[in-house]
Amino acid sequence: MTSASEANPWPSLVAVLAPALCSYLVGWGWGLPSAERTARVLLPEQRSIDFFRELEANRRAHYERLGHNLQAAFGSGRWSGALVDPSDSFQAVCHAAGPAVNPVLMHGFSSFLLRSVEQDEQFVLNAISRINPKRLEFDTRQSLYGGAYIYPMAGALALAHVLGALRLVPDPLFYYQNAEQIAAMYRVGRLFSALCALGCSVLVYLIARRLYDGRVAWWTAALFSLCPAVNAFSHVMKPHLPAALLSLGCAFYCLRAAQEGRDGDWLKANVLFGLAVGSVKYTWVLIAPMWALFLAAHHFRPPSRALLRMLAFNAASVAVFFVFNPYVPFAWRDFLDEMRGMARWYEPTLSPVALAQFFWSPLRYGLSTGLWAAAMGGLAWALYRRSRQDKWALWLLAPWLLGAAYLVGTSGPNAVSARMFLGGLALLSMLAAAGLVEGLGRLMPRAARCGLAALWLGELALAGAYDANFLMDSPGKSNSFSAAEWIEREIPAGRSIGMSSPAPMLDRFPPIPFSRYELVFLQGDIKGQPDGVFPDHFVNNASWHEGVDPEIKRRYRTERNFSSFIRDHFTSANFPIVILSKDKRK
Repeated sequence: MTSASEANPWPSLVAVLAPALCSYLVGWGWGLPSAERTARVLLPEQRSIDFFRELEANRRAHYERLGHNLQAAFGSGRWSGALVDPSDSFQAVCHAAGPAVNPVLMHGFSSFLLRSVEQDEQFVLNAISRINPKRLEFDTRQSLYGGAYIYPMAGALALAHVLGALRLVPDPLFYYQNAEQIAAMYRVGRLFSALCALGCSVLVYLIARRLYDGRVAWWTAALFSLCPAVNAFSHVMKPHLPAALLSLGCAFYCLRAAQEGRDGDWLKANVLFGLAVGSVKYTWVLIAPMWALFLAAHHFRPPSRALLRMLAFNAASVAVFFVFNPYVPFAWRDFLDEMRGMARWYEPTLSPVALAQFFWSPLRYGLSTGLWAAAMGGLAWALYRRSRQDKWALWLLAPWLLGAAYLVGTSGPNAVSARMFLGGLALLSMLAAAGLVEGLGRLMPRAARCGLAALWLGELALAGAYDANFLMDSPGKSNSFSAAEWIEREIPAGRSIGMSSPAPMLDRFPPIPFSRYELVFLQGDIKGQPDGVFPDHFVNNASWHEGVDPEIKRRYRTERNFSSFIRDHFTSANFPIVILSKDKRK
């Protein structure tokens, strides 16, 4: 006899996703531009329309110098030396000279007035700012974040403008003077990510229900919706969750087409594949699961469709990609430079060491240690049992898993790489739920129920900890603001402060009045330099401090450390700050 929840699963699914949606929206305004940040960074005489015009002119000149496509500039090497002289180990970014500042520091001012702490979010707004429908201008001048994400995001901002949630104006000076308006844009983008996170949970529910049953599907959605990586990326305006949504949609239709042989489902899978790659390029790895399932379908039963038919459907995905990225053929050099930049950052490889690091770090942190252990157990159970549904699940997951591990490459120890595998995390959550429900559940039903409940409560508690950290990253509460207050109180004006970046960056440096101090960028070989050239203090993101030059650690002592109660492995929310002072004994 079918239970009510089996006959109509949606009420129970809504009930389990409601806590996840609440978690996504708690602290969604973290690290945004604000009047408080502007007041801290600018001296009173700098808060004028003339100074804002100088900032905007400097920002435009910076983009023109790099060719408007910063990712391509990085990939081609044009980025090197764009802000500082690479031969100068002690680059003076700003001398304490009141409102008179140099172009490098002007870049820092613009960042602190217009950007969020999560630096990559500005790439989205920068791309959208180049769209002008009235002039039929749709070239975003970059393609790493593709049009299948940028254009819908631009539509979401336009809708928010019509509804009165924010104001869209062509003059950038308006946003220098009204930080709350550009902050509203970030909030809309983050809401879009949160809705995509919910969509991912619904799709993996449908996949699990098709492969297993309603109980496995319900627990899959419950566990995946609260895992740390999904929670973290629902709080940022980036294309990773929208790409995961399209990827899982592609996976669902691939599965249904392979099982039932419908041409319409293959076509839908290819259209969604084109959209996924058109939103962020690394999702090309989806082509492997698509073809794996196609081959699996012909392995499990006699061929019913010609190979040429599948190739024709693949052509549809290519067409969809170019519909949303029509400028790629005309800027193919920039496109290749962007791909080179991505390769330089990740250094793709599939060595045994890289694969082990991928399993241990991004997957474990992305799922949480408990859910990761359950997923590894579920994977082992599926490999041991090898039922028909297990084979479908493994055909779907294995190529995706290997493709993502290859792309992550040598950055495998970096937990944030989980952003490239959010759809795969959903499938691993499904194997965890299947292993507990159908594996352990048959032997020890009570232990299985207790284990699932404990996993869900653990995920909920971890989501709450992340949300608390997001809430802390607000004016007057964050480590960044606390460090800024301490610096202004304890370090006299005119003293020199060292940085690990060529200009003050929001995820490394607190919002202090830059023009009161001499800011110095330390780079290159500083060993053996005379003590007098080293700045009086050094400020850095404490999460990255282990990687700074040993010479800095030798010459400085820790003065203050502003710590977070939880380490966010995926965003810069409420990042910890360490303040060092020159050790007079050295």
